Amino acid sequence: MNGKRTILIDTDLAFGSKNADVDDVLAIMLACAVPWLDIVAITPVGGNVSAQKASNNLHRFLARAGMSGIPHAWSAILPLDPKLKVKTELWDRVPGVVIEKPADAPLIDSVDLILKTVKESAQPLTIVAIGPLTNIGIALAKEPEIATNIREIVMMGGSRKISGLHGLAEFNIWVDPFAAVTVLDSGVPVTMFGLDVTKKRKVLPEDIARWDNPDSPLVRDVHDSYLGFMRFKADLFGPSQYIGFFHDAFPIAYFHDPSLFRIEACEVKIGTDDDVTYGSTMVDFPSSPDAPFPGRHRVAVDVDEAALTEYVVDTIASFWKGAK
Repeated sequence: MNGKRTILIDTDLAFGSKNADVDDVLAIMLACAVPWLDIVAITPVGGNVSAQKASNNLHRFLARAGMSGIPHAWSAILPLDPKLKVKTELWDRVPGVVIEKPADAPLIDSVDLILKTVKESAQPLTIVAIGPLTNIGIALAKEPEIATNIREIVMMGGSRKISGLHGLAEFNIWVDPFAAVTVLDSGVPVTMFGLDVTKKRKVLPEDIARWDNPDSPLVRDVHDSYLGFMRFKADLFGPSQYIGFFHDAFPIAYFHDPSLFRIEACEVKIGTDDDVTYGSTMVDFPSSPDAPFPGRHRVAVDVDEAALTEYVVDTIASFWKGAK
């Protein structure tokens, strides 16, 4: 990928919470290893965990990684979804103490930091969305004109054919389909990495054995958290085999090497009307190469899954080998 890219990462970071998936933190760690990516801000959003928990996890991770200087936010915002399905079906079921905002935590809210960062950027920036689209949807709804200074939104979310949380509703879209509609209708180019590619290859414990490194407490903690998440999912849903996926790493792998993917122009629409289609992504392709087609969106339809897995495992093991 040619040229320096300034990126803002929007994430529902769960690393640091109990039974947490680690794909968000992997994406952030991978982004730090791509020399032509400049992370200008990171904003937490509610998804795998509530917005407050994601904020706390992000603040603590950046401090541990020595990256507190990256502008980041603290958020407690709820999804635009008036049914608040994620709140009643996920967050309210997970008992936990109220997250007290640390004294040294940032004062700015996620939406305000997105607006500030986009407006002040000297060049159109790229937003990497690896959680629900609540923050980005609200920012675009509040100030639609910022779309002219967003080069692209590269997102993990959606599905063409692979079952997600509820039918074809992938989790990130299901959390806040109304925000997804706003983003996809904003006019900003959107590239989507959905379950059709992110679930093409399972990640097994032996794949991440190199991360069990006593010389890097951070990498070892990522390893142990991932195994714990695999165990939690196996106990909850089966099968007995521990498996995971590198979902949120895919957009960063795209920046590292676009040739890993086959990406096609499409139109994506979001289901919001009933429980059957709620949060689903309906992806339409041109009927023929010569057919008139707006092509506002792009979707990854295939991936070199072996090369991508090797890239994620090797980069985390090597780039972060001395991280405490």
